[in-house]
Amino acid sequence: MSYKKMMKWQRKHPKGTRQIVIMHTESGFQTSAAFMEKYFKHRQQCDVENKEPLDCESYYRSTLR
Repeated sequence: MSYKKMMKWQRKHPKGTRQIVIMHTESGFQTSAAFMEKYFKHRQQCDVENKEPLDCESYYRSTLR
């Protein structure tokens, strides 16, 4: 849930769930183990071809297109 959605939700539910909302300042990009296997294969292929591999998040976004 984004910060903006959380604030909107809290206005409609003033008591909330009485649980602490923990948010971090990172990008929020979290990958699954299955995706990481594909990413490691990509890195190995780039090493073989002597190319610069994409970082994890950029590779993920490129697979969505």
